[in-house]
Amino acid sequence: MALESNDFLFTWKPDKWPYDKLRALTDAVTAGQAVEEPWRCQAHRQIGVGMRAYLFKQGALPRGIFGIAEVVGPPVEHDEAEPGEGRYMVPLRFEVLFDPTKRFLMTEEELLRLPAPRHRWRTQASGIRLEPEVARAIDAKAAMQGLGRFKGHDSGDWIASPQKRERLIEVYDRDQTLAKELKRLYGGECQICGSAPFNGVFGDVSEAHHIQWLSRGGQDTLDNVILLCPNHHAAMHSAGPEFNRDTLEFRFGSKVVPVRLNHHLKPSCGS
Repeated sequence: MALESNDFLFTWKPDKWPYDKLRALTDAVTAGQAVEEPWRCQAHRQIGVGMRAYLFKQGALPRGIFGIAEVVGPPVEHDEAEPGEGRYMVPLRFEVLFDPTKRFLMTEEELLRLPAPRHRWRTQASGIRLEPEVARAIDAKAAMQGLGRFKGHDSGDWIASPQKRERLIEVYDRDQTLAKELKRLYGGECQICGSAPFNGVFGDVSEAHHIQWLSRGGQDTLDNVILLCPNHHAAMHSAGPEFNRDTLEFRFGSKVVPVRLNHHLKPSCGS
């Protein structure tokens, strides 16, 4: 089975976090100062000190990776989070940080060529796992430019020669009719937030999610599947929330997220 990545994708949204503050951070990093800043983290249960963080600009075009950082402390819960925002933040120490209005380390166009699902670059969640192959490609780009911790290193130290590797991965056969039935029932709308992102542009990008994961003994049946938008699907796999069958609610730490659209799940009879 493939090992989980120690690399995480963090996002910056211009409408949520002021550009002036980010510009001050980029100026400090450019000047060679040691800069740390807390950042919202969805996967607070999986992340730890020493893990790698890659910053991605969301929102209007252009988009791309504009920073690399290291996690230097444990997640801390904050009470002032707005509705829909994660309550946990982790301190990041920046190695590379560009002004995303002027320059990217790797553009979205380049990222779309890497081995990651396309919805990875549509997510609004911050602090979710990133495929290690993608992280190493970003590191290689930084090494080629002699940036951050790669300064003074030969880029060949970070760009591996093509190699053939064998990898053992457990694959579960899924009943594809379940996803089709949910898409029909909900018209491609997410059962958590009610949105149907990109319908009419890219078509229906909603995704079926097993409430109790198949890898954890869940059944491939309609009463164990829910329809989600790519953002909430990524959040489910990053945070692994508990699900209350009595109330049909997911619990992300101290935050309770209800199933808002429901035509097929039946609450269990609580004791």
